[in-house]
Amino acid sequence: MEKVRHLRTPKPFFALCGVAAFLSACSGNGAAGPATDMPAVNPTSDYIVGATDSLEVHFTYNSAMDAVLPVQHDGRITLPMIGEVMAAGATPQLLGARITGLYAPILQRPDVVISVRDAASQRIYVAGEVGHPGIVTLDPAMNVTSAITAAGGIKDTAGLAYVIIIRRGPDGNDHSYWVNVADILNGKADAINVRLAAHDIVFVPKSGVAKANMNVKQFIHDNIPIGVGLPL
Repeated sequence: MEKVRHLRTPKPFFALCGVAAFLSACSGNGAAGPATDMPAVNPTSDYIVGATDSLEVHFTYNSAMDAVLPVQHDGRITLPMIGEVMAAGATPQLLGARITGLYAPILQRPDVVISVRDAASQRIYVAGEVGHPGIVTLDPAMNVTSAITAAGGIKDTAGLAYVIIIRRGPDGNDHSYWVNVADILNGKADAINVRLAAHDIVFVPKSGVAKANMNVKQFIHDNIPIGVGLPL
């Protein structure tokens, strides 16, 4: 039975020979780049509504109109009498104020409160040598090590020197980056504990995976359910 470790003390990692071949297989756009090449994620303490979320719309003085609505893939929700409203990209408070304004000419007391029922858009996927591979809810300050911990910690078979992060870029293509989690755990000053973004995929390889030249994209295709990792 495989043991699962929490992220405390790193183990010996695989030799560097063959790593280049592994990293070149991680992306259709060339070799995976270092974490320093990743676009920065702007931290925010306010929740931002995204496509595929489920929202609870509460009318304070017109409770018969209360509803739970899905945010469509185009980022909109559909409301009675006013039709489609762009929800994605707004905080629940801002969206509530926006909808209240749209109902002002129609309802006498159009006080609308928005709450998030299901934060489906704010998820990542952690795969590979972790205790519980699968979907992890993205916290605003979540980074690589906290995501791995949320996925049950690392197995003894994990190789932490080249953990892969796959992120869809503004160009619509998937880009792969590697981060040395071993250095992070060892407290090295130049180690970057990358902040994660919604729909990122974190892949913790086996300690000898570089020599096997594993194709991570094929792994994702075979093992991750459609729609839970990178956005379609």
